[in-house]
Amino acid sequence: DNQALRTCLQDVLFPLARAANAMQKSTKKDKRTLESNAKRAYKELKEFEAAGRNAEAVKRGTRNLGQVL
Repeated sequence: DNQALRTCLQDVLFPLARAANAMQKSTKKDKRTLESNAKRAYKELKEFEAAGRNAEAVKRGTRNLGQVL
């Protein structure tokens, strides 16, 4: 009776352990992907902000040029 219970538990726990291991590996990969995407988005945001500052500087420059002329 105990042997049958032990066998049954082993039959259940082994696939469960494999599934947990696969989930952990997937979670690590997903975390790396999310971190990479966050870095990329942050870099693009900084580039966008820099482009906005450059556009504002050009606008001020042309406005000042118009005042000079």
